[in-house]
Amino acid sequence: MCGRDEEGHAFSGDRLKVAGGVYMSKGFRASAAVSVQGADIGKSLDLTEAELVGDPAVLKAAGMRVGQEFLWLPRNRVGGSVDLDHAAVGRLIDHWTSERPEGNWPPYGRLHLTGFTYGGFDNQHQPDVQDRLEKWIWKTHTDLLNRKAFALQPYEQLVRVYRQAGQEGDAKAVGIAKQRDLRRFGELNRPERVKNWLLDRTVGYGYRPLGAVAWLAVLYAVVALLSWWAQHRTGMVQPTRAGADMAEVTALSCERDYPCFYPLGYAIDVVIPLVHVGQFDSWRITGQGHLGWALVAFSWLATILGWVITSLAVAGITGIIRKD
Repeated sequence: MCGRDEEGHAFSGDRLKVAGGVYMSKGFRASAAVSVQGADIGKSLDLTEAELVGDPAVLKAAGMRVGQEFLWLPRNRVGGSVDLDHAAVGRLIDHWTSERPEGNWPPYGRLHLTGFTYGGFDNQHQPDVQDRLEKWIWKTHTDLLNRKAFALQPYEQLVRVYRQAGQEGDAKAVGIAKQRDLRRFGELNRPERVKNWLLDRTVGYGYRPLGAVAWLAVLYAVVALLSWWAQHRTGMVQPTRAGADMAEVTALSCERDYPCFYPLGYAIDVVIPLVHVGQFDSWRITGQGHLGWALVAFSWLATILGWVITSLAVAGITGIIRKD
């Protein structure tokens, strides 16, 4: 089809209603946009081997409904925009092969998928999850530096499709990418970005709750090592109880009537808020000696971090942090 209507469309089927399918397959050529905005197609919309060379738009299908399959299999890698905003199709078929690199979808900034829903993909010639993100979802961003162009729905839809197909690993990868891209491209203020980063690094937005446990273990090991170092510095670790009989009590020796100082136990009291082994009751690190003040300050910081990381770990494991 080389002609155009008065609106510049090669094919105009806006709000078209058909019980069957619409076939623009092999032999179909459109030098301008194909417009099926708001169309209601009972069966399939087939673009297999169609030649679509419209510019600036190739396909205008916002609000379209397709009961069965939408076969996005054009012969050429299109350059004009494809608008599928708020369209709904039963299944999306878009083979990614060497003959159809990147599924022949348009360039970055020319693909519109906000509100687009689909029941799944076919099992043939599908990209891996990273390519589906970088070469499909990311194409919906008009400008990766323009935060107002960012939308979460395309990620959320892809998560649902992968999860329904039993591809839980891929669903998790998209869920994490959604939150990371929200921090990079979304309209978040500075505190929201800090919170997003913290959730990423600790519990992977709820997808990796044991990550917080690993961070807690690292913090515990550092505090235990520093406590051992302080134990071997004169006067840096002192008993908390006063009295003349306490003069000979040191962190390096165990007295019959006084609890010993254990760096591993002291680190538990500093880092893990839900566990108390009693070392805080008997010992304290002072600011005396070389870098003593820095060790005291770090102990306070470690306690705060311990509370934060433990809270995130519990929230992630119990599901309080919503993944989606």
